[in-house]
Amino acid sequence: MKINNVNSVDYSSVHIVDAHCDTLLKCFQKGQDLDQKDPDKHIDILNLQKSGVLVQFFAVFVETDFKPVGALRRTLQIIDYFTLQLQSLKNKIILVKKYEDIIKARQEGKIAAVLTVEGGEALEGDLSILRILYSLGVRSMGLTWNNRNLLADGVEESSTGGGLTTLGVQVIKEMNRIGMVVDFAHLSERGFWNALEVCSSPPIVSHANCRTVYDHPRNLSDEQIKGLAEKEGILGLTFAPSFLCDKAPDAEKVVDHIDHACSLVGTRHVAIGSDFDGIAKVPVGLENAGKWGNLIRALLKRGYKFEDIKRIMGNNMLELLKKILI
Repeated sequence: MKINNVNSVDYSSVHIVDAHCDTLLKCFQKGQDLDQKDPDKHIDILNLQKSGVLVQFFAVFVETDFKPVGALRRTLQIIDYFTLQLQSLKNKIILVKKYEDIIKARQEGKIAAVLTVEGGEALEGDLSILRILYSLGVRSMGLTWNNRNLLADGVEESSTGGGLTTLGVQVIKEMNRIGMVVDFAHLSERGFWNALEVCSSPPIVSHANCRTVYDHPRNLSDEQIKGLAEKEGILGLTFAPSFLCDKAPDAEKVVDHIDHACSLVGTRHVAIGSDFDGIAKVPVGLENAGKWGNLIRALLKRGYKFEDIKRIMGNNMLELLKKILI
């Protein structure tokens, strides 16, 4: 599809999937509803609808003060808040438990919400808690944040050379068994390779960028990106400025990382994980979830085919969810 005027393109056929945001914690801390407008907030229901976001991953992130003691209690409090929000906003948003829920959301013009947990501290060392979280609607979990926990070492512990623990291996296998998406974001590099060997379903790295383009500990090496693709996994490129470049970034800088990832593994293993509401600053032109069209236009200007843009913006992640959420 040749695009002559990027500003005249109809984006309605682009199903946007955002693989990571921290909006739940921000709203929970402020006592706000998810559809409440707030200039300090990147995501609300209205701007998701404005951009045509079909699927939004909502992460439960537990603050450092609640780790390790109290992590489960805090996780449950945030999930309870989200459950109440789902009830009050049932005409606008649907919790995704099976892939069919995404189809239903699309048909009804609603946002499909994938509930995730960012960091295995929530399990407090008990594998049965993983199954309980699943029963509450959690469909993806990241093993760590930046620090060490009972499952693995995060990127800030990389100097130790530590990877997965025995419990971490058990957790991945159980997530594969019950149908949860395993998120490798924040893992130390050794933990990443350990997890890649253990994981039997396609994994994701929900929000990271390319280390070759910009050297940051949370970004992936070329070898990691290729390894992820070999497992049919997906990398969610993120808007976090400190992962993009050493100056004030814009949408073009995000596309630089997309370009590099696609040059390594093609367009089938690349997606987007904004990290909205988990970052203090955002790229120019991508100030909130109402601005997704600017990234689509930047991709068009860079010469991407419209079908590849649809894959990057959502279809790749939809195909992965279809395989796992059965």
